[in-house]
Amino acid sequence: MSAAEPETTPETPPETPPATPPETPPDTTPSWQTDHLDVDLRGDPTLSRFKNVNELGRSYLEARSKLGGEGALIKPGEDATDEQRSEFFNALGRPAEAKDYDMTGLEVPEGITYGETPEFESKILDGFHKLGISQDQAKGAIELYLRESDSLLAPARDEHVVRMQEWDKEIHTKWGSAFNEKYDLADRAIKAALGEELAAKVAHIPMPGGGVFGANPQILDMFAEIGGLRAEAGLLGDKRPTRYSKTPEQAIEEIGKLRDSPEFRQKFQAGDSEATRQWQDLHRQAYPED
Repeated sequence: MSAAEPETTPETPPETPPATPPETPPDTTPSWQTDHLDVDLRGDPTLSRFKNVNELGRSYLEARSKLGGEGALIKPGEDATDEQRSEFFNALGRPAEAKDYDMTGLEVPEGITYGETPEFESKILDGFHKLGISQDQAKGAIELYLRESDSLLAPARDEHVVRMQEWDKEIHTKWGSAFNEKYDLADRAIKAALGEELAAKVAHIPMPGGGVFGANPQILDMFAEIGGLRAEAGLLGDKRPTRYSKTPEQAIEEIGKLRDSPEFRQKFQAGDSEATRQWQDLHRQAYPED
């Protein structure tokens, strides 16, 4: 057996120092919140701009004043009753009833009808009332409609004016000095056929491209011819004279016939007063601008 080995004593592990508890962050809540607010309200970011409870109080009073204070209007929620909504709209300026909307003073542009169809306009105002539209808003909406309609119709209105001017020049040129008599014949013929009331309505029917039915040269000329035939036959129901001036075209045609007539030439060359008057009268009608 070998020499005795010295005994070894097992090492004792060092003791573990106790854990250091985490540091508690300092409470930064302003003292005025701690002293005056419930725990769930303290530290709210929206309150951080107030240094004390007095500033909070002043801010509340200012906001309340701006919102109207007592009796301030509050928008009805989804669960509001019809009566609550109606009270809200009336408080905003809606009339009690649709018929109470005041549209006096509207400027209605030429060519746009408003105020002439009560049933249609009543439906519009009923719709405004159901939507809660105020008096000022309703009138403003109608004024906007009239302005925009006028803007949209302006090109067509200009086209109409140009067409009417062109037609007026055309029919005056065609009828010449017989214009008044021819127009009278056309007017009497269409009234005899349709009656005065219907004839007045038909005369104002818009035509494609501008102008109205009663100003169309072709239509006027057609009814003038009909009127002339009916007048000669005594079918226009009055005692007006049935002999009318000739149009330039008719006068030129008559001049040609007289020029080819040996009998007329003989009278004219002999200085016959009737032949001379007839010749001069036809030239006046054939060339009204000379």
